[in-house]
Amino acid sequence: MTDEYRELLQAEGKWPTKDLVAFKQSHLATGLLDSELLTRHEMQDRAPDILVTNYSMLEYMMLRPLEAPIFQQTADWLAEDSANQLIIVLDEAHMYRGSGGAEVAYLLRRLQSRLHVPRSRIRFILTSASLGSSDEAKSDMRAIHAPNGRCPSLMVRKECFDDRADAH
Repeated sequence: MTDEYRELLQAEGKWPTKDLVAFKQSHLATGLLDSELLTRHEMQDRAPDILVTNYSMLEYMMLRPLEAPIFQQTADWLAEDSANQLIIVLDEAHMYRGSGGAEVAYLLRRLQSRLHVPRSRIRFILTSASLGSSDEAKSDMRAIHAPNGRCPSLMVRKECFDDRADAH
């Protein structure tokens, strides 16, 4: 990779801010100023305040004793300051309906219970690359409502919702 290409990726926000050379030289030790955690080992040592995962992996993490420090550190961090909020980015949202959706809801309630916080202290962001762009898919996405009754923010490909402005 050329320095020019790396600089282009950095300018576009497509390159980690972590000092990858120092990370490799330190045998994958997290630096004090690292804002990105790239390995599971790093997350076990220093829990992130933003976790990008999917239902299956989150469930697996909650069962493994090796992952317990992530949840304990997170619970401690949330207890330190009432302004702290955990952000969970949960992928594969297109699969969370019916009985599978009920399982996901139960898992997220178990997570909330394990962290000893009210629902308002955890923000969930659901993502999917497979929602589709048909009229039925658009209608399904618009029908989703958050527990407070407000429609959640949706970030989707622009071409899926070109008609959204006309509907409101």
